[in-house]
Amino acid sequence: MSAPAYVPPVLGALAALLLHRRLGAFRLAWWALIVTGPFTLLLALSGTGPGWVWYVLGAAVPATGRLVASVALLSHRQAVTPHRLLGRTGAVLVVLTSVADGVAGLLERPAEGLAELGGVAPAALATLAALAAAVPLLRARRSADHVATRPPIAERAG
Repeated sequence: MSAPAYVPPVLGALAALLLHRRLGAFRLAWWALIVTGPFTLLLALSGTGPGWVWYVLGAAVPATGRLVASVALLSHRQAVTPHRLLGRTGAVLVVLTSVADGVAGLLERPAEGLAELGGVAPAALATLAALAAAVPLLRARRSADHVATRPPIAERAG
């Protein structure tokens, strides 16, 4: 592994450390992915002009964002999970990522078909679809916060 390959992990870990207290685990993970995800579109420009610059930015910035989100969420999981259940939560995470990998394999053929169309439009469409898929997660989070802050029914009836 060459030295430049270590830059995204080091920057991601440092950013997660510095921003975790300010934003909290969930907001940090959310914003890290939202802000760095669109940089993936630069990969479509890697065949033009100074293509290596677009490739490096399109690969390194999203990798840094994914690492920031991973560090934030793993830290949160370790903080809130009782010690005796950490192994089980880790096993569930491995199962979920394995299932996600299988689904990614199924989606690979349609993604390749979009890539054959060429240009930036397919990449932009895929990025917009991924960001739109995240909206229900934010709504679910807000509704869970709302339910958690409401007083019990007996107190409301008062």
